[in-house]
Amino acid sequence: MKALFEKIIKFIPEYFSNLISLLTGPKSFLAAKVAHQENEMRDALIFLGISAVLCVILTSPITNVGESIVTFTILLCTVSVIMLALLFVPLFASWKIIGGTAPLSKLALIFVYENSVIVLLVPILFILFWPNFSFLFLVLGIITFLWRIVIWGAYRKISAVSKGRSIAAFIINIILSAGVNYLSTIVGWKLGWLI
Repeated sequence: MKALFEKIIKFIPEYFSNLISLLTGPKSFLAAKVAHQENEMRDALIFLGISAVLCVILTSPITNVGESIVTFTILLCTVSVIMLALLFVPLFASWKIIGGTAPLSKLALIFVYENSVIVLLVPILFILFWPNFSFLFLVLGIITFLWRIVIWGAYRKISAVSKGRSIAAFIINIILSAGVNYLSTIVGWKLGWLI
């Protein structure tokens, strides 16, 4: 456990460098990560964890959580991991339906980095649009959709499919993910994270 904590502390400066690389050149950043498989999933999960902690820190002054920050962080991370796992299933299925050949581990690696950015985006939008939640969710949906389009090329490259089949996978993924997105909104309301 101590070694993991030391790795996380060491990773924080690298986190911001990786974040800038991911935002400015997502396809090349992800191609390098997918090509270099050693410890990449662990690093991606640490990257996601740091994004989640930053999300909690940035939103804690304006959220109505009613628990301590530690309890809220644990609960948020637990629910987020479950929701991300549920969202990964339609993504994986959409590529398999159209005949994609990418291994599960490579799709998962891209998925973790993709969603790390979305997790970090949430508090920024919360701060900008508080308390106008209708507009917040609209903007979050649009930005998430656009980010998915930007990242989709990395999924296509490792799945070794044509652009047409990639578009079909994208549409299938949107349809299959709709239920999970609805469920995540309901869970947020039930937990009191959304007003």
